[in-house]
Amino acid sequence: MTFNSFQYALLLLFVVAAFWALRPPGRRWLLLVSSYVFYASWDVRFTALLFVSTTVAFLAGGVLSRSDDDRTRKRVLAATVVFNVGLLGFFKYFNFFIDSTEALLDRLGTTTPTWALQIALPVGISFFTFQMLSYVVDVYRREADATDSYLTFLIFGSFFPHLLAGPICRARRLIPQLGCTKRAPDPTQVAEGLELILIGLFQKVAVGDALNQATGPIFASFTDPAVARPSWATLWAATLASVIQFVLDFAGYSNIARGSAKLLGIELPYNFRQPLTRSKDFQDFWRREHMTLMAWFRDYVYRPLHRRDASPWYDHGVLLVLFALSGLWHGAAWVWVTWGLLVGSVLVIELEVKRRRHARTRAARKAERAAQREEERRAAAGGPVRLEPDAAALDDPDAALLGEADHVAPEAGPPLVVRARPRARPKADPWWRSLPVHTYVFVLIALQVAWIRTGAIGSGLELYGALFTPSAGGIDVDMAFLFLYALVAMVLTDNRQVQMERVEGTPDPVTLPRAVGFGVMVVLIVVFSGAPPQPFVYFQF
Repeated sequence: MTFNSFQYALLLLFVVAAFWALRPPGRRWLLLVSSYVFYASWDVRFTALLFVSTTVAFLAGGVLSRSDDDRTRKRVLAATVVFNVGLLGFFKYFNFFIDSTEALLDRLGTTTPTWALQIALPVGISFFTFQMLSYVVDVYRREADATDSYLTFLIFGSFFPHLLAGPICRARRLIPQLGCTKRAPDPTQVAEGLELILIGLFQKVAVGDALNQATGPIFASFTDPAVARPSWATLWAATLASVIQFVLDFAGYSNIARGSAKLLGIELPYNFRQPLTRSKDFQDFWRREHMTLMAWFRDYVYRPLHRRDASPWYDHGVLLVLFALSGLWHGAAWVWVTWGLLVGSVLVIELEVKRRRHARTRAARKAERAAQREEERRAAAGGPVRLEPDAAALDDPDAALLGEADHVAPEAGPPLVVRARPRARPKADPWWRSLPVHTYVFVLIALQVAWIRTGAIGSGLELYGALFTPSAGGIDVDMAFLFLYALVAMVLTDNRQVQMERVEGTPDPVTLPRAVGFGVMVVLIVVFSGAPPQPFVYFQF
């Protein structure tokens, strides 16, 4: 049951209607049952796995909350972490490590028997295990209170809007909302939820799925010799389009998840903040892309490893480890690990350039302050004072207007008092000024998405070779049109979401242009929904 299926629409409609018709105790049971029904629609066997993982975290949180013995608390924390990581490792990485070990031994000339377990990957296991780990660690750190309600915690672990692919929620934010004590739905919250669902469906069905069908065969040509290779221009168009498909597919899921929760009076955290159209640099992209996962790695991986007195290169090494683990979290394959190292390396280079630039700026400011102190000392001793250009402009605007920036006037009496004027709100830079930065981020992310689209390191290297070897040949018109269509759709939906964030929680009447936009999105969703529903990209993680 995917978010872009008719079955989910029926489930959501029933749950929302029944939720507001019931009283708080009944609402909580409704959320728990509907969440497990939703998860069972994928594979009923794994509902037991979800239940056990949630129960273990609940019991561990209770022990950590009641105990003051450091040794006991550390043992409980270690046992819970081992259990959850072991659960994730067995179901997701067992065959990966077996295959990698066999490949290594084969290279060393050692014959080994080939064997593997046929293990089905439980959908969403990467997300709900991380959520359980965050709860236990937060309770251990005394950063969150353990909940006493087993029912509430079961809902926290299985809440269906975010169960399969996030956002990864923290207990201190979500659990207080699961009391379900609101008497009636908030019209503003309902309107926001419906609009988020519409935008999410548009991003997924009318943009993401359309691009996936067009770009899939192009990237498959690097793994399947039977598929004809595209021209150089078409390959670049597909590469740039694939990053829009990848981002909007997951952003669409997150918007539908947040919108579904809003219909139930529950607020989920932001997971995307226009990463491709608003990022100021590569680092800023990772502040806006999959925000809850990046925050998880920051708080539970980077924070324990970070040392304040360590050298910058130690921090850079920690970042490389963090992104390698992030790549492994995304997929049990070496192409994902190398993707993480590739992302981490680019980020380290950018951070090092920033660090050195800031060091030069700090040195210049330090020298400026030293010169200012020297001038003050000379002024106290009765000597002439040389004013800097900016100071001259403040003390004598006329002199600045006349260009006398270096005038000396100790005998002119007290300085002119200039009344401070209220600062006007700075105007946003024209779009064309930020275009080079956005292009830089866009191309970098596109190259990294293309790397994982091939599915193998060798195919990725072959793809990069083709991308950076220009050749003659026309561009596929359909691919070029789809790319431009997706680019315009992404810019427009991102702009609308920025507007929504500014007025969130306040009434926002529908204007005529927005109503027309809603109609266009509905039409495009219907047009592109003729093909069978495609699963969201992040369901594989």
